[in-house]
Amino acid sequence: MVHGTADTLMPYGGGCVANLGGACNRGRVISAEATRDWWLNSNGLSGVAPTSSSVNLDTTDGGVTNRFVYSGSVPVEWWRLDGAGHTAASRLVLVPTNSDRGIQNRDIEFAEGAWSFFKSRLVTATSTPPSTSALQTARDYNFAVGGQTLIVMHNGTVIEESYGNGGSSDRIQLLASGTKGLTGMLGALAASEGLIALDEPVAQRAITEWQGDALKSRITFRHLLTMTSGLEELNNLSGWNGYLQARLINDPGSTFIYSGDPNIFALALERRLSGESVADYMNRKLLQPLDINSLRWGNQFYRRQAKPFRWCIPYSARLGKIWRIHPQDDGGKLDWSLFAAKGVFRSGICRNCRASGIRVLLVAQTTGVPGSCCHDRYEQHEPIYEADQADHR
Repeated sequence: MVHGTADTLMPYGGGCVANLGGACNRGRVISAEATRDWWLNSNGLSGVAPTSSSVNLDTTDGGVTNRFVYSGSVPVEWWRLDGAGHTAASRLVLVPTNSDRGIQNRDIEFAEGAWSFFKSRLVTATSTPPSTSALQTARDYNFAVGGQTLIVMHNGTVIEESYGNGGSSDRIQLLASGTKGLTGMLGALAASEGLIALDEPVAQRAITEWQGDALKSRITFRHLLTMTSGLEELNNLSGWNGYLQARLINDPGSTFIYSGDPNIFALALERRLSGESVADYMNRKLLQPLDINSLRWGNQFYRRQAKPFRWCIPYSARLGKIWRIHPQDDGGKLDWSLFAAKGVFRSGICRNCRASGIRVLLVAQTTGVPGSCCHDRYEQHEPIYEADQADHR
């Protein structure tokens, strides 16, 4: 676990998550130290004294990086980043400070540290399913903090599916960063049909507003899919023009920054679709053959952030199971080789999917009658969506 002491979006001291608008609409969390203590107790390490170390390689960031290792058969590694905000710590991917995310810690490479901790434990990670009591604990916690859905799949079998706080199997939900996993697939589809070339500058035939900009005119579809466009992190926007007017802070293709680049990709692709929305295109080409029919493209904004794809959460499982576990389950309806051929399962697009979509896809499962989900209820949800805080839980 890694926590910045000055993180206001996932508050170090506990409280409302990313409390945009002041309504605590994303639920509440306990403090970073209480989270650490919970895991120590759960792993039988409550009385274990940690081995501690500290480093301060970059004296211009928020402060010292502190590492605490609690050794045991099920160890805990806890990092406290003094003065750091919400941005993942990195020495290579440098993200500018702003009032929302705070100061980035630049003493360690967070992704490498996380991988180092987990890689030796992945072999046995799925050998035993969670116990009934563990699932009950997860269920109780999820609904206590405002969660609407809990669906757990183990080795292709659903072992938990429950809803609360207004959630249901046919409720349209915001995918947020889960959108990134789908835009990778969109890129493969569009490239396979010749709508785009992944290394084609988007200004050439899509975002023509960038043609007069010497740097932005070099941004390609691949850059957007892999979040290496060089554009600043795209938040607090008043509309889609905010994406198009974003500042370029790195040379295109040189630096990865977790951002809204895939939303720009969807916007650019939509301009190549001759009047068809990206959701309709993906429904027609990929999802409907798999009996997935609820995808919506949120070409609108909520609390000054883009609302991209939305669908019924249980459909995540149908796609996730087919994609990652049982490709044969689609009954031969799709040519999955095109995704590998276009790079969806490797390099940058794969990183994009793993980071934001595919892990999530594996914890859900389809219920109800295939093809019927959400169509009857969607219209009654849509008029209240902008004001419905529950959709952001």
